[in-house]
Amino acid sequence: MRRFIYLILLIPFVVFAIGTSKGDSPQSQTATLTLKISNSVGITVNNDAEWDFTTVPNFPPDVFPQYYYPTTPASSPYQQLEYMVYGAAVGVLWEVIVSGDGDPNPACGILLGDIEFSVAGAESWTPFHTSATPDQIANGSGKTAGWVSLNQDYRVNIDGDEVSTVGSTVTITYTIQTL
Repeated sequence: MRRFIYLILLIPFVVFAIGTSKGDSPQSQTATLTLKISNSVGITVNNDAEWDFTTVPNFPPDVFPQYYYPTTPASSPYQQLEYMVYGAAVGVLWEVIVSGDGDPNPACGILLGDIEFSVAGAESWTPFHTSATPDQIANGSGKTAGWVSLNQDYRVNIDGDEVSTVGSTVTITYTIQTL
């Protein structure tokens, strides 16, 4: 019982000693403010792309294979992509990767590998794939100076084995991550 009484008498002293000053003016207390800023990343993909071969002049081609660019949007870049890294200290590595989720519709004769991407205007084409290792399209260290454009161009290889379809779609995923 005595321990309990001592504890009750001790609590006010501990509480008042932590954040209260009393007495003649002036009195002061301090507080510690902690700021925790995490590595933050962002990515925007601003549009989808479509190939509508019912509107393409001279389709099907006279010679196979033939590459076709999306009909919507109608001109490069076909994908408006931006990314940013914020709060990363010098030496913190990051990357932007891209991958596909599978063949759009194998029955129509177009496979994921028939669709290729490139940095807009670079004409350095890479086929999409679903392997365990996505394609790295950008990387760096530390933060970026705001949003960075990394617009992409697309094209599809038509080889003559395609079959009429109402619409086949594939999902392409762009990811930014710190390493």
